[in-house]
Order: sequence, then structure tokens, then C-alpha cells
Amino acid sequence: MTKRWMITMMLSCIAGMAFASGNVVREIEVRTVDAFATDTSDVLVVIGTKVGDSFDQVQRNKDVQALLATQRFSDVNIDVVPLADGVRLIYVIKRRYTFVGPMELVGVDYFSQSKIEDWAKISDGMLVDDQIMAAKCDMIRREYQKRYFPATKVTAEIFPVATNSPQATVRITVVEGRRLKPGEYDFVGNQRIPDDDLRATFDERPWWDPRGWFSTSPYNPQQLDDARQHALDAYLDAGYLDAKISPAEMKPLDSDHARIAFRVTEGVQYTVSGMKLTGAKTYPEKQLLDIVTAKIHIGDIASRKKIQETAKAVRDFYFSHGYVDAVVHPSTVPDAQSASVVTLYFDVKEGEEVHIRNVVIRGNSKTRDKVIRREIHVSPGQVMDEVRIERDENRLKNLGYFDKESGVRHSTSPNSGDSRDLVFDVTETSTASMHIGGGYSSIDGLVGIFSLQQGNFDILNWPNFTGGGQKAKLDVEVGAKMQSYDLSWTEPWFLDYPMSLTVDLFRRQNTYPDNIYRITHTGADVGLMYPVAVGKIGFTYTAEWIGVNDALTNQYYCTWNGQPFSFTEDETPATFNSMFETAWIYDTRNQMFVPTAGTRAKIFGNIAGQYLGSDADVYHVGAEWQHWEPLWWNHVFSLRGRVETVANYDGETAVPVYDRLFLGGARTVRGLRWRDVGPKVVDNLADPTDQQPYGGLTLGMVSAEYTVPVVSYVRFATFSDAGTLHLDSFDTGSLMHDWAWTAGMGLRIDIPGFPLRFDYAWPIVRDEQLTRTERFSFLIGIE
Repeated sequence: MTKRWMITMMLSCIAGMAFASGNVVREIEVRTVDAFATDTSDVLVVIGTKVGDSFDQVQRNKDVQALLATQRFSDVNIDVVPLADGVRLIYVIKRRYTFVGPMELVGVDYFSQSKIEDWAKISDGMLVDDQIMAAKCDMIRREYQKRYFPATKVTAEIFPVATNSPQATVRITVVEGRRLKPGEYDFVGNQRIPDDDLRATFDERPWWDPRGWFSTSPYNPQQLDDARQHALDAYLDAGYLDAKISPAEMKPLDSDHARIAFRVTEGVQYTVSGMKLTGAKTYPEKQLLDIVTAKIHIGDIASRKKIQETAKAVRDFYFSHGYVDAVVHPSTVPDAQSASVVTLYFDVKEGEEVHIRNVVIRGNSKTRDKVIRREIHVSPGQVMDEVRIERDENRLKNLGYFDKESGVRHSTSPNSGDSRDLVFDVTETSTASMHIGGGYSSIDGLVGIFSLQQGNFDILNWPNFTGGGQKAKLDVEVGAKMQSYDLSWTEPWFLDYPMSLTVDLFRRQNTYPDNIYRITHTGADVGLMYPVAVGKIGFTYTAEWIGVNDALTNQYYCTWNGQPFSFTEDETPATFNSMFETAWIYDTRNQMFVPTAGTRAKIFGNIAGQYLGSDADVYHVGAEWQHWEPLWWNHVFSLRGRVETVANYDGETAVPVYDRLFLGGARTVRGLRWRDVGPKVVDNLADPTDQQPYGGLTLGMVSAEYTVPVVSYVRFATFSDAGTLHLDSFDTGSLMHDWAWTAGMGLRIDIPGFPLRFDYAWPIVRDEQLTRTERFSFLIGIE
């Protein structure tokens, strides 16, 4: 009888709606289900439907949304009543109360009333109902849980000030329960995976492990369930496919702490006895099994993670051949002969091969269409290669023009046949930024920083100057030891080729140790960078005026390894430098600052000469290589090597001080004073400790570093640096002796846009006794 009544009512409603559709609204009525409302004008003024309008289901939905958007109503419904010549609309509403203080609190003991009021954020004049107060109770309960009250219960009641009054007071009742801090996290029933390893899955580590110093111990129900799932994942990934872990049990350990226990049922550890494919029609089974066996082998542990990665590899194969609807479902079947082995089955549903009909871009109101299209490498007529399309999507995301969360999404439209439109939906975001701040480093001292940049600049789009995909940036840094002003503009697709053109205007001034001399560079450079088969080739021309105040002259005594060396040329430098540089650059780092994978390499040579208009004949060649290798548990090992030399054409004139090489300090050999490794000049032979670095012409250095994650944005590092610097050009013999060697530890803090590096190093070997130490170093910007 009940089912028949429900079906009858549903059919009646559908029939009523069908009858009303397209009919004229003859009457509008407002009914209130609250106890205090009499005036209904506030409803009529908000709704868009009027008497005489045709009834429209879309307009009905708009009216409901408009009324709820006022936030004055907790519930809104619209009943449709058929009339002989149209319909009557009945708006059934329930209004919210207006809160008047004070709020009544019951059961609060541990915290003050003002603290609870601050958590609840309820003020006079606020609209309240049961739903809003339930949310406020949940906020208070979460705050209690943060402060180690696991069993707190919070409820709320609303009391009208008077009968039929729209105003109400609120009573919040709190049952605090016992305050218990997490004391121990135990696992019961585990034999194969130790407690410490399971606790490490949710960053609960021994006190001496720095990876746990900045993590939050799981405590509230959601955090504890997440911790349980992390521990279970460890079992599944270790081949215990039947493992189960029960929800956390919290019991008092003492008066202030709780023991949190997880009960584990491990089951058996499975190994793989075979692999089979089902459902494959287009490609030979052997070809697909080759993909499977490249990921997992007979005898391997049946790791859930590895099984899923294998299924993804098969799916990606189909995706790369245009089968965008392909699904690969992995499953395991226990072996009848052995309880600890399974056969892996990969069931394939291929779908059909799809080709790209059109590439459609939607949502870009500022960015030019061609700026987006030039980053998309797939084109109409090609198969819908999902792997290449995902790479194109990531390439668009990395442009920085679109919202990080939902800025770029691709989809396919359901066209007839075997072709579909490939659609990229983009959500643009602000690409302009301004930074004002300050910093301090052991090299530059206190520095004020101002930066203004536009990441999606268009020099021809006046007056907005946006949408062209160009980069424009103004950087100003002013400090006690340095001043820098840089205005740069980059076109990444010069002449519509993937060749970047950069123009840079600059003025840079640096004061060197103990104010011995100051060097100022004022000029401009123009550079082109073009991708080749491996890496990029760059060409740069620089024209600059160089001023040196109080330069090193022959009034100084010059020593190297305690022995004087000949120096009679006046060091007053040339006033104009015209230089051409070519470089090969290879960069596969996963991120610019604090990279954890990839390689960066550079080989370069530059030349300045009178035939280029320069006042000095100097050339400079060098190479640098650095590699980051990710290891277990997100540990990273990096290795760096660098060699450089500089020389003057005539072999007689001294190389100017601003072209010489220096070594030591936070960016090279940490633990030794900035630029202090290598040859020195001494003011007074009677006091040889009063010395300044003179620089050299041949440099070699190596560095190794090992970093461990502490939290998501902090890494702990240990490192060792070694380097040598010699007087003569191309002096390869110096690379084998006179080394300075240091070792130390530090922190890498990857704050977006403001990465920090703190290092403390100990000298192991100094290249000579005059080389001074500087154990602590600090940098803003790391790589």
C-alpha cells in the first residue's frame, strides 16, 4: 500500500509539473512556517517571477537560489498548484532568527567564556538557525580536539526572546570530557612490519629524528583514520593484500596522556606466480605482456603500488594510441596450489581509437589564443594521444598564467564517428606581482628588496600590456654592500619560433671585503636562447661601463702560499667593456629552488676585445655540472663540479679585478670566508694577517650534499665542499694541489618565492694559513 501511494504521488507531481509547464502564473502566495513572520514583501521583492509570466522551471530554480542567497531564509520550497487557466505558485519559506547576546554557555570548565565565543564567532545581529548552530558546534568541537580533548560533545539550542519574536538567544552546552595528550602510538598484532616503520608512515618518529620535529601528531578522528590508512598502505605495498587495520582505540595511559592503539591483521605476504591479460583485441597479447613484465616479474612481491603502476603503464600505452576510453582493471587470483602466491590479471576494455577533430581553447579572456596554442604540440588529424595531451596540459600549467588548482583542464567532446574535439578549459589568474621586503645574508648583509613583474606581458597591447606571453620585470636591491637595479624583458617566442629574446638594462654595484674597493657595472645586454636536440644554445652581447673605486694597485704586497709574487701593473680598469658570450645549457631540474631531481649543466665561453670596442682583451671559458639524485624515503644526493679559467690575449697585461675568479663563502666553499680562498694581497708585511683576496685565473671546485625531508617544505642537509684557485690561466696543475676542504650541515626551507638556506661548516683543510674561516652562512635563494 505504501509503495502504491508513493508511486501515485510521484506520478501526480510529474503530471502537475507537466500541466504547469508553459502555463501562465495567475497567483503568487507566500507561506511562512516560522512563528514570527507576517510581512512577506521581502520575498516578493527578491523573486523574479511575476503574475502574468509564463511558468518556467528554470526561473523557479533561480527564485529559490535568489532567496537562499539573501541568507535570511533557512528553507525555501515552491509548490505548484494547477488552476483552470494557469497555475498558483506557493512560496513556502522558513526565516532565520536574529541573534541577540549574550550567548549562554553550559559545561565549559577548562577554557574561558571569551575563548569559546571567539571560536564560535557569534555576534549580535547574526542570523542563526539549527544548521548554522550545528556548524558552530562543530567548530568549537574541533578547537577542543586540537587541544587534546578527544571526546568533547557540543550542542546548541535556540530560544526566541519572546513569543512570535524574530530575535533569539543561544545556549551552547559543552561536555568537555577528559583532556588526554597522545602518549604512545602502538600497533597490536603486527609481526612483519615493526612499530617504528608503521609510525613513520604518518610522520610519528623518535625524538632524535629531525623529520618528526615539525610534524603534528594525529589526534582527531579524521587524522587518526588517515594514519590508519597510511599504515595499511604500507602493508598493501609490501604484498600483504589481505591486511586489515582496525580504527584507533584511545585509552588513558596516565592522568594526562592516552595510548592510541591500532589492531593489525597481517595475513600472508603474496608473491607473483604469473601475469595474464584479458579483453585485449587490437594489440597482440605478447606486446602488452612485455609492458607488464617491464614493471613486475614472476617471484616479485605482489605490491599493490607496483600492480597499480603496471596497470597504468598498460593504460598509458592505449592512451598514447588514441584509445582515450581505455580502462585497465587489475585483480589477483590466489594460486590453488599455494596460499601465498597469486596470478595477476589485467582486464582491458579498449574502447575505440579516436582522432582529434579540432583543438578548442575556452576561458582565455586576456591571454592571446596563439600564446596558448604554441604550447600545444598535438594537432587536428592526429590520434588522441592522451599521454602527449597530458604533457601539453602540464606545459600550459607551468606557464603561470592560470589558476593553480583548476587553471587548465582538458576534455573531449562526444562527436560522431571516431573523431572528437580536444577542449582545453583555462581559468586565468593574475600574472602581475609586486614584492617589497628585506633580507639578510652573510655575503651581502642587510638588503632591501623591491620587485615588480608581469608574467604575461604584451609590449604592444597598450594600455593593458597583458596577454602576449612575454616576461617583464623590475628588480631593485639596496644594501650596505651592494646595490642592484635590473629592468628586463623577454619574448619566449621571438619571430614565432621557440627562441627567446631577452633585453636587460642594469646597474650593479658591489663593495668588496672591508671596503677595499667598489665595482659598478652600468649597461645592457641582449640575448638569444634556442633549443637544440639536447639542451639550449644561447648567445649574449653585453655593453657596459665599469667603474672601480680604490682598486688594488702596486702599493699592496702580493703573496701566495706565503711567497711574494710579481705584480707591477696598475690595476685601474678599463672604462668600457664590450663582450660576446655563447653557452650551452642543459636543465632538467624538477624545480628551480630546492630541486630534488634532475641535472643542470653549462659550458660557456666569452670574449671581450678591442675589435668589439672593449678597452681590454680578455676571454673566459668554463663549465659547471650539478646533478640531484632522488633516493629512498625522498632523500636526495647531489653532486656539483665546476672549472673555469680567464686570460688576457697578450699574456702580459694583468686581468682586471672585475674579471678575476674568486672562491669561498656560501655559494662555493662553505666554512671559509667569502672570496678568501686563493691568492691574497697584504697591506703590511709586518702584519701578514691583515690581508685581502686578490683572486685567481684558474678555478676548480667540487661539492657533495645529502638532504633529508623534515616536513614538506624543510630539508635537513649534510655537505662537503672542496676548491682551489690559482694565479695563472689554464693552470691545470693547480687543480691537483692547494685545495681547501670543508664539511657541514644545514637547513633548506622552500618558502614559495623566498627560499632560505642556513649552513654551518667546519674547515678540514685550508689552502693556506692566511685563509680565514666563516662557519655560518645564510642565503635567500638557493639554486
